[in-house]
Amino acid sequence: MNMKSILLAGACAILAAAAPIQKRIDPNPNLAVDLPLYSWPTNGAWNGVYSTLSSFPNTQFNVIVNPDSGPGTYPPNSDYVSAVARLNSYSNAHVYGYVRTGFTDRPVSDVQADVENYKQWNSHQGADIHLDGIFVDEAPDNVQHLEYMKNVHSAIRNALPSSAKIWTNPGCIVDPSFYDYADRITAFESDFDAWMDPNRETIPWDLHSKTSVMIIDYSGQSAGPAEQARILVERGFQSGFLYGTESYQSFSSTWQAFVRALSGGEKNGTY
Repeated sequence: MNMKSILLAGACAILAAAAPIQKRIDPNPNLAVDLPLYSWPTNGAWNGVYSTLSSFPNTQFNVIVNPDSGPGTYPPNSDYVSAVARLNSYSNAHVYGYVRTGFTDRPVSDVQADVENYKQWNSHQGADIHLDGIFVDEAPDNVQHLEYMKNVHSAIRNALPSSAKIWTNPGCIVDPSFYDYADRITAFESDFDAWMDPNRETIPWDLHSKTSVMIIDYSGQSAGPAEQARILVERGFQSGFLYGTESYQSFSSTWQAFVRALSGGEKNGTY
């Protein structure tokens, strides 16, 4: 996903520059925390996640699991089943299954096959590995592909319970019509330097409540996570995260600091 962000930076910047700034909305003191959890859950790799879920029970976490650039084969490896079941034991964890569109290079039927695979997780016997939704990565940002995303939306809605959430990730600002086919859209997934650019101001304010912001490659001062938490809360985004220079295969202490900041004052509006 990091390489994708680099490739899209130019196109997204052009779209951002053209987007109008909308009326401000209310802060969201209940900002949820996102986490792409792409590592394999052995040798204690997920222990930091479990510890954070336990330490901050009043914070909602949107955890994306990705066995094999998608669901892989069903059933998942026994280690994976145990790890996802443990995630589901925390009431503040909402687990999303990863699928990708390849920026529409993958046929919708392939995406649908992934979703049907994940559907089996919801009825898995012997362990609770149900999913709360699907994370659609490498989503398109051009309106000429709106019909494709409409079909992906239908495939998910037809396979999973109506309560399942659809979260798409173009990684940049998209036309508002895309929000008709998603419960949440990641409108920013890039490095911290890009986030500090004035282009961040152009995410339409009236869409913040359905928008995720993913800030990566942060290596700044220790006060930074608290400041970015404050900004995301103040601007009424639905969810977000701040990640360090690690890949999504590793656990980030910066992410942990971001969570602590949310639960220590920013989340309660005491800036």
